Parts: sequence; structure tokens; C-alpha cells
Amino acid sequence: MEEFKKYLKQLNISFLENEPLAKYTTWKVGGAADLFLEVKLADQIQDLIKKLNDLNIPYYILGSGSNVLISDQGFRGVIIKNSISGIEIYNEEQIDSQPKEDVKDVRLSQINKQEYYSFEDLDYDESQEPKVKVAIYSGTLLSLAINNLISNKVTGLQWFAGIPGTIGGAVFNNIHGGSHFFSEYLTGVDIIDEFGDIKYLSHDEMGFGYDHSKLQSDHKFILKAYFQLYKGDAKRAQETAIAWARAKKKKQPYNSAGCSFKNIDKQQMSDLNIPSNSWGYIIDNILKLKGTKKGQAMISNSHAAFIETFPGAVAEDVMALLELIHQKASETINITPKTEIFFVGFPNDRIKKFQ
Repeated sequence: MEEFKKYLKQLNISFLENEPLAKYTTWKVGGAADLFLEVKLADQIQDLIKKLNDLNIPYYILGSGSNVLISDQGFRGVIIKNSISGIEIYNEEQIDSQPKEDVKDVRLSQINKQEYYSFEDLDYDESQEPKVKVAIYSGTLLSLAINNLISNKVTGLQWFAGIPGTIGGAVFNNIHGGSHFFSEYLTGVDIIDEFGDIKYLSHDEMGFGYDHSKLQSDHKFILKAYFQLYKGDAKRAQETAIAWARAKKKKQPYNSAGCSFKNIDKQQMSDLNIPSNSWGYIIDNILKLKGTKKGQAMISNSHAAFIETFPGAVAEDVMALLELIHQKASETINITPKTEIFFVGFPNDRIKKFQ
């Protein structure tokens, strides 16, 4: 680590030692990193990744921290906050191909639109609109990208309004908004490999699935994402984005990390003979855990798929609730829930049951 710190000083890159990480996450919990630094330039991240791999130093890329649980013991290595941002609209570029649909049977089936938010009344088809290519750097906030694009009369990402996070995180997780998945609009990405080289991966090389891309296993840094979007109805897109974000805000607690678990599939829903594949429904109506507290964390009374934290919470409070839900689900319905959460600083034998 000392050699890496000397390297950072030579490049005039500032860093913090033993930096508490809680403030960089939406759950507001977690211990300290040995080293923390923020990167805003693409050429800097290339050099840093190569050096870290040369020195065999563990590192983790952090976006907005909106679906991350960091251990109370922190992270033994380097945390890099990705703030590389920018949007490029290629108005004259011809689009040759349509991104493929990668996810088929995990769409949210919701029955109580008052208790749980529903997307059905907002959805519409834009596939016949003129297409446009867009490139967005990975550290760009998703909310900023959506607003910027709509103001430039580019539509398509309005379905993901109200989701805290960055473009890189959205690609990495293949996030879903209503009935849409991010992969529907992605044509490819630029990644940085362990040697610091930039390489292009096409849509077909990304291994997209429900809340999944192959980058979750090979850990390449996403530098820039390329999209096929639309010159659609900007006014309708803006109204849709506002309405969807407002609907989510009513149900999603502030200090949370989004839905904790991936929806069950339609076959599991049928086998259980239940009207929804949402974990919010299952945790509330079957497991009867809504409102359960551990320390200063709670399974939200607003929406049981969310775990929210209060002042004084620690990561172990959140983990205790995740483990309780996992245990009860295994015992009650013989399903082991898989998280939409990524764990940082926890031993593998503690988290493998969630993955």
C-alpha cells in the first residue's frame, strides 16, 4: 500500500486514509476503507487500475452507493469513487441494430396498486420512433442523464426515473424500471481491463439477465455505455419520469438501498399459488415480517421489500434482517431469496447464500 500511496502522490492524486464509508452509501452504514480516492478523469482510472493490479491490491469501485452494504469492519484495500461523467449525443449516426430482450419471466406482477406501486398505467411503446445513438460515462448520475437527455429531446430512459445510482451501476446490475430493463437500450460498453487497456464489449458479450451482467463476475471497470435511444415525445417522457419517480418516492424509504431481493419467477409464483412475484408481497403477507426491527434497521412499513435505517444503525442491523428474511423464506416457502444488494468487506462464507 505504501508504494501505491507514493504513486498517487507522484500523479498528484489526493486520497484519504481510514476514510469512513457510511456517508457514501444510501443505507448510511459501514466501516472505513484503508484508502479512499475519487476519480473524475478517464485516463487516471486507466493508470490506477493497472497499478493496483500490478501491486495485487484489492479495490472496489463505488458509484452512488445505492445498492451496497459495506461491512462494519470496512474494506481492506482501496475504494475508488467513480465520478467520471459526461453525455455524448450522436444525432447523425445511423443505428444498425436493436438491442435484444434478455429477461422474460421476472416482470413484476402486482395486485395491490395502493399498497405497492404499479407501472402499468405509465408504460407505452416507443419502438417506432426515430433512433439516436448516445454515449454516457459511467460515473454520470442516472437522474442527471435522464433529465439531460429529455431536455435534448432524447427519450427512452424515462422508465428508470427515481432510481438513485450511476450509469455504471445501472449497466453492472442491469437495473429494471417498471417493465423495462436497462439492457433493452444498451448496444455496448467500453471497459478497462486489468492492464489499463480500453476494450469494447457488445451487447451480446455482456451476458445480461435479471439484475445481472457478466461484469459482476469478471470485475472489469465500465468506462462508458452506448445506447440506442429515441427522438421521441419529450413532453410525454418528462411527464412519465416525474409520475414514476413520485410514485416510487411515496413508497421507498429515504435511507434504504432499493428492493433487497430479486423477484421470484413466474413458475415459483404459480407453485406457491400467490398473486404476486414481489418480495414485498411475500415478506408482508406470507412471512409476516413487515415492520420487524433489528437494532436501528427495520423492514419498512411503507414497502416490505425495503430495509430502512435510522440514526445509529450499523451494517450488522441490516444484515440481521436480510438473514432473518432468508431464514424464514427457506423454512416457510422453501425458496432462498437472492439479493439485489452487493456486499463489500464481508467474508464469502457469510454472503454466498444470498448470491
